[in-house]
Amino acid sequence: MSMRTRAVLALTLALAFAGAFSARAQRGRGDRRNRFAVDSSTLASIKGLECSFSVGTTARWDNGVATAQTATQADGGRVSIRQIDAQDGTAHIFGGFARGQDVNVRLGGSNLHFLDVGTDGGLGVITVFAAETRDGRLQAVYSRAGYPQAAQYYGECTADR
Repeated sequence: MSMRTRAVLALTLALAFAGAFSARAQRGRGDRRNRFAVDSSTLASIKGLECSFSVGTTARWDNGVATAQTATQADGGRVSIRQIDAQDGTAHIFGGFARGQDVNVRLGGSNLHFLDVGTDGGLGVITVFAAETRDGRLQAVYSRAGYPQAAQYYGECTADR
């Protein structure tokens, strides 16, 4: 593996870990220090989401060598999630990794996860956080993995309750 590829992968992992620890630290501070925090019970009441993912990282294996690059979605990487039932663990997704199909839903702590394992073995996950953007939308991450490519995109969702 080239030094450049190692550096890009190390940076990608470092950013992912930093984001995870930052989100955990913000949840621990509570609303008084994080004005963008949302009560996790708010996530349980969501019945629909319109999401847009605009920036991220893609990685690919070519001839046994991994390469990664930052990416932007020209169309905003739009995903519509309907009929969300966090208690039953079901939802219906249009766009992104699933084209009009049922997916599994899991409410865990301050995160709402949508999970799909495709017939080709690929894995897609959308995580919506109990944290708002500056304009009141919910922060979200869309990750997918399937050989020979993996990607992670960052964006925001508008919730229907």
